[in-house]
Amino acid sequence: MLAEIIEKEKGRHGNFLIFHSKQLKRFDKEVKAHLYDRGRITPEDSRRLNFETFGRENATNQYRHCGCIVFMGLHHKPPHALKALLLGEMKEMGKIAQWMIDQVEMGELIMQIQQGSGRGVIRDGGEQVVYFVHHNPSSVFPGLAKAFLGATINRITLPSLEEWKQEYGQAQRVAGKKKSRATELWRYCRDKGVQLSASLKKEFEAQPLPPRKFLLAQGLLS
Repeated sequence: MLAEIIEKEKGRHGNFLIFHSKQLKRFDKEVKAHLYDRGRITPEDSRRLNFETFGRENATNQYRHCGCIVFMGLHHKPPHALKALLLGEMKEMGKIAQWMIDQVEMGELIMQIQQGSGRGVIRDGGEQVVYFVHHNPSSVFPGLAKAFLGATINRITLPSLEEWKQEYGQAQRVAGKKKSRATELWRYCRDKGVQLSASLKKEFEAQPLPPRKFLLAQGLLS
């Protein structure tokens, strides 16, 4: 999904700000590696990708050069947190109906989009585009027109979430294999008293050789 958005917008908007969940650890590094390995982005494109986790959408002004904002989903507060917001206003829990909770949730989600969208070039009066990638866009779509008066709001079709999960999952497994190979080399070098440099590690990861044969080929073992 990101690849399609980047390919479409990089010529017009250049720099990207991508919001994602904190639960997706190393999301930025793995996505960049995934897209680069498949030829979907260049090293220059990679430098234009900026990543932030939800919760930071109103905490920084350092992305005012970004003309394309991408939300990979949204952070949904649990029901008890939404009820707490209502209780603070209404004082009595018994008066809280489900439609009220739904309205508060809609407001919280729209506020995330408003705050996150405000991090980009629009802060200085520039024109920007915002993508909202979600498995159920209808949950917030009605509120977008009210929140962004005068904005053009369109639905677009991208690969399904399951297709993205499958492709991204493959990238995660490949990254895991590389990490285990690097660890294997480090342990072997430690046991043999060989100093492991960053360039040596990078060259090893690009080859299928086991640690001993690799070090023999490098002349580091007799």
